[in-house]
Amino acid sequence: MNKTKILTFGLLGILALTLATAAIIIYFDQVQQDIEVVSPIIVTSTPDTLDAWAGIESVEGGNDIDIENIAPFDIDVDVENDASEVEGIVVRYIGEVELTTKDLVTWVPTDGKKATIRYTVIGDTFIATGVPEGYTLVYYPNIGDYNTYTGYVVKVEGTTDSLPHSNDLNAGEDSNYCDENDFNPDSFRCTGAKLWLIPDDGFIDEDTIDWSYASEFLFDTELIQYNSNGLTIHEGETFTLIPEYTINADVGSYTITTTVSPTA
Repeated sequence: MNKTKILTFGLLGILALTLATAAIIIYFDQVQQDIEVVSPIIVTSTPDTLDAWAGIESVEGGNDIDIENIAPFDIDVDVENDASEVEGIVVRYIGEVELTTKDLVTWVPTDGKKATIRYTVIGDTFIATGVPEGYTLVYYPNIGDYNTYTGYVVKVEGTTDSLPHSNDLNAGEDSNYCDENDFNPDSFRCTGAKLWLIPDDGFIDEDTIDWSYASEFLFDTELIQYNSNGLTIHEGETFTLIPEYTINADVGSYTITTTVSPTA
């Protein structure tokens, strides 16, 4: 009799374990999950073939590289190339910005003097071309608050410091250039560094400008970035890079690959 009771208990225990296991299998069998990992950026470019005469150093511009941020947040990207593996070819990535005279009350661009500057976006040294004769290209950081005019500027030709500086109010998301208005349309790149063109006689000293010459200043129409190897693509923004090649390599055919990678 005691043996029967023990056997009956054992069978019930096995049955209960079987039912519990079956319930778990059925539960997990009803769960389906599809995970799609989407890149936060879209990179668009077209391969280009450049010709350079052997033994004559030349600079050639390749096709544009458009980097679009499709994420609902800012994305940092690294931009690298394999030119270092090819002796005699150096690549830097440049951008274009128009500078113009502005109405000093409304800050709306006027029909006065304008200049298009090509500048280093990514590279070891900041280089700018297109600076009109008699002008100096400067970076004007907003330091302190937007209502304080300091006159302090940085002459940027040849600098290796990233632009904008970390203490510039325009460096972060709180930049008031991100507020849309008449002189700052929705397409304006609103976070970055201001580049201005100052007439050579418009300086009080090496790093202070004389506002009495402001009618002759050429002001920013959008903000720029300069970094050694990467940049920040803001939400909804497309940033265009123009590769520029300094070529002094041996005779032959070379393939240079640019890699754009989002970083955490």
